[in-house]
Amino acid sequence: MEVKEKYMINAIIIGSSNVGKTSLMNRLIGKPFNDGTAPTLHADFKICEFKNEKKLPNSLIQIKYWDTLGQEVYRSLWSN
Repeated sequence: MEVKEKYMINAIIIGSSNVGKTSLMNRLIGKPFNDGTAPTLHADFKICEFKNEKKLPNSLIQIKYWDTLGQEVYRSLWSN
């Protein structure tokens, strides 16, 4: 199948420190839960791609999940 349209969505995961933002992002992209996940040291992103031939034939949907830092010093990013 040839992709004729591409939809790109940005989703930002925000919240306080140690609430599971990285674990949520990993689950959204299909990775198994890992209770030993280290704290995020810098903003990170992961991309998930899928197709829905029934509703959007010949289209690719791409979601970019942004994982932010939860420390107080980075809360100015939340309003953006």
